[in-house]
Amino acid sequence: MRQITRREFLRLSFVLAPALAGCGGSDNPYYQPPQPDFWLTGNEEQIAEQTRKAVQFVVNNTQGIRPVTLGVAGQVFRIEPTEEANVIRLSRWAEGKTDQVAIRWALDGMSFDNRRRIQLDSRGVTDWVRWGVKAIVLLLIVWLGASVAKFIMAAIATIAFYLLLAAILVTAVGIALELIKLTGLTWEDVTAFVQMTVTALVNLLREVVESVSP
Repeated sequence: MRQITRREFLRLSFVLAPALAGCGGSDNPYYQPPQPDFWLTGNEEQIAEQTRKAVQFVVNNTQGIRPVTLGVAGQVFRIEPTEEANVIRLSRWAEGKTDQVAIRWALDGMSFDNRRRIQLDSRGVTDWVRWGVKAIVLLLIVWLGASVAKFIMAAIATIAFYLLLAAILVTAVGIALELIKLTGLTWEDVTAFVQMTVTALVNLLREVVESVSP
């Protein structure tokens, strides 16, 4: 197998792939938002605690990698795995409409709508986690604009990254195996998250917000 170069290493990223978007009436069951598993509301500590519980939910359901549904001030988000271990789908229900995006972790750079590209550096397992969350936050900013507070976006991104990471670690085939070898991330890195204190998690989410703010 060909050894990955440092340039390719630094370009490991997520690819935002736009999916179907649409709107419909309330009598169509497809547009009825699902019941949230967790609510990302309240102060920063409360949001951080719900984020940790959501990741614990992922850890406890590794065999099936179940979707996670989040309630956010009048909006509902669902994060779910797909047939490809390195791809997750985010759906949003808001104001009678629903839309979706797919996030792909690949080796060819981070792109938004297959046009804009951003490269993010990372060193070590801890940095990979921060890098992954920041990458998804950047995608959410493009997708959601100012409709969701950045701190909550950071919480959604954290849950999404850990669900994606869990799917990759459980599957460990094809591109998923390449990502595991490249990053050095393990299942212990997933379970370690739920052992963080609320204060440490709040600081992590704040750090992410500051890193993506102008």
